[in-house]
Amino acid sequence: MSRELRMIITQNCNYECYFCHREGIERVCDSKFNSSDYEYLFSVCKEKYGWNEVSLTGGEPLMNREVDNIIKNLYNKNGKITIVSNGELLLEHEKVIPYIRRINLSLHSLDKEKYEQIINRKNKMEKILRNIAYLRNKYPNVDLRLNVVLTKGVNNTEKNIMELLNFTEKIGGSIKFIELYTQKKEDIVKLEFVEEILLKNNYKYYESSNVSKKYMTNGKTDVVMSRIFCANAEKHFEPAYYCNKYNDLFVTPDGYVNICREKNDEILILNEVKKRDKEGLIRKMDEALNSIGKKCIFSKEEKKLAINGGEKIFKDGKEGKYIHPRITKEIENAVIEQLYDTISIYDNSNIFQKFEDEFAKYHNKKYGLVTSSGTAALWSMYDAIGLKSNDEILCPAYTFFATNTPIFFTGATPVLVDCDEYGNMNVNEIENKITSRTKAIVVTHMWGYPCQMDKIRDIADKYQLYLLEDCSHAHGGSYKGKKLGEWGDVAVFSLQGNKIITGGEGGILITNNKNIYDRAILLGHYNKRCKKEIDKNSPIYKYSVTGKGMKLRAHPLAIRIAYEQFKDLDDINRQKQEYAKIIIEQLKDIKGLEVIKPMKEATNSWYALIIKYHPEYMNNVSREKFVNAVIAEGGVEIDIPNSTCPVNYLELFKYPDFLYSNYKNKIRYNEEDFPNATKFYHQIIKLPVWEHKDDEEIVYKYIRAIKKVANNIDEL
Repeated sequence: MSRELRMIITQNCNYECYFCHREGIERVCDSKFNSSDYEYLFSVCKEKYGWNEVSLTGGEPLMNREVDNIIKNLYNKNGKITIVSNGELLLEHEKVIPYIRRINLSLHSLDKEKYEQIINRKNKMEKILRNIAYLRNKYPNVDLRLNVVLTKGVNNTEKNIMELLNFTEKIGGSIKFIELYTQKKEDIVKLEFVEEILLKNNYKYYESSNVSKKYMTNGKTDVVMSRIFCANAEKHFEPAYYCNKYNDLFVTPDGYVNICREKNDEILILNEVKKRDKEGLIRKMDEALNSIGKKCIFSKEEKKLAINGGEKIFKDGKEGKYIHPRITKEIENAVIEQLYDTISIYDNSNIFQKFEDEFAKYHNKKYGLVTSSGTAALWSMYDAIGLKSNDEILCPAYTFFATNTPIFFTGATPVLVDCDEYGNMNVNEIENKITSRTKAIVVTHMWGYPCQMDKIRDIADKYQLYLLEDCSHAHGGSYKGKKLGEWGDVAVFSLQGNKIITGGEGGILITNNKNIYDRAILLGHYNKRCKKEIDKNSPIYKYSVTGKGMKLRAHPLAIRIAYEQFKDLDDINRQKQEYAKIIIEQLKDIKGLEVIKPMKEATNSWYALIIKYHPEYMNNVSREKFVNAVIAEGGVEIDIPNSTCPVNYLELFKYPDFLYSNYKNKIRYNEEDFPNATKFYHQIIKLPVWEHKDDEEIVYKYIRAIKKVANNIDEL
């Protein structure tokens, strides 16, 4: 996470604003750091963490005797410098102003009486306004921002806010409205009051984090509304996280890194800086970064589990539901439009063609074919590569059974391969399973965790095998810079109800191989599509009218719904990535829960987030009891996946000949055959990964529910 390094270079100030907390530091002193110390500290942080932004604050930073040298030294190290000042002393330091990127000026009102009431000084405003006018005239490239702390009963009027906005526009600057930093709730002026004024005066949002900051503009003046989170932390679902996410580190004048402005929680770095002890300094800074939010005074410690009669985390039984897809107005309108356009299923015109072409192109493939389900797409894939009774195909032992079951319709033998730590096909066992009869390898990117596709691709090429991908969990995921679905000779995706892209039901096959594409059409898209698209020189064209007699066509309404979501796939996955990171970070210290992190070279699609449960660290409480306790808190989407299992557990793989007579004495798997898959199956818990910005509270309530059960495991 990129942070701004904030240096409190003095706590002395020429004003006495009653709300000033001097960044929460209780001791008042001049700095024990000199200008070269600040330069060294910045250089180390820039090299180690990539930080290039530094804010000089106080007190009044311009009262530090070495401030000019500090600014010059930081500038010479390519620091982007912001100085937070009341503005009175600016012209006394005019020679370093060209080195400053932005000046944040504390100007809380243009009403002289109110301004003096806030700063507790007389006859200062005229000089401040003259200094601002001079700066804007002589240094037009310096970014000027007004900082306005909203104070109840003093400057929280619409008149004051509009005067400041008009003044900001006049000087060509920006303005920041800040909630008062206090635990006295009665003193807090809510930012929503400012938002209403801005909206009424034709300001529009251009960015919002929902919690920390909101950005609005009228095209001339930019406005930042900054919520000092700690002021309202106890109201929020996970204050410790927000502290970690939104708070910067402050370096105090007496040589500490300040972690929490409420608790005066600090780590001393003075000696390391003075001695130029780089390793020691980095160790201390790492400690500080890892400590942010850990001891938050507002963190909730819920007692008594809901399963034992305690208060639930989710008050409403519907709160914890994963609603997917959300039927937006755009989807509603698209469906209505499609109804009036066509619901014909006979060719690839209209929505079929649009979705197939764009989906294939997204994965760098030439051809796409929508089907009635993901299973139908899998069957089409196996049939299209020409699997027959004497062939073998390597399949994952751990997967949803539909990856493998369509193979039975071809007569080929599914040869199961045990899984790795991610539940995916174990690369190290593949070659041991290859025989002269092996025709293909099919992989599943389980739960959206990518397989090691480069290694599997190499094996497939070495033995001249088809590489097939079941990407039903993997929409938009990637491995080593290539999309999942791009690695295989053929790939299929499910569009079933809870998949990342869904039409309620449906599937799609993609490939670069025209012959495979033609044969896939032949299986289940007889007559019009066959005649229109199958190469007329192909020996199968003569079967176009009937195809193979199957009907595997998708419904246009389903594909239209899927298409509307597909347009937002990258945005959906970006949000999923953010929530997955939050969940991983928040649960990483719970010893009995091992969150499976993605490989460094992989980008998960996060169909689900998988957690391995270790009862030995949970008072030997069973996985089932733990999950039921979280469900009792209202976290109804936490799940032990049962239907997705080692397929050798299933009767169809133990005794296939009961349903398929041609498999007599051909396959016989036992439950104990694949120990890795068995172990994985009996360990895992899964969570959905939410995809909308306003799902943040739900995500944190799930985290709270899981932590609550883990912290009170002795109740179970």
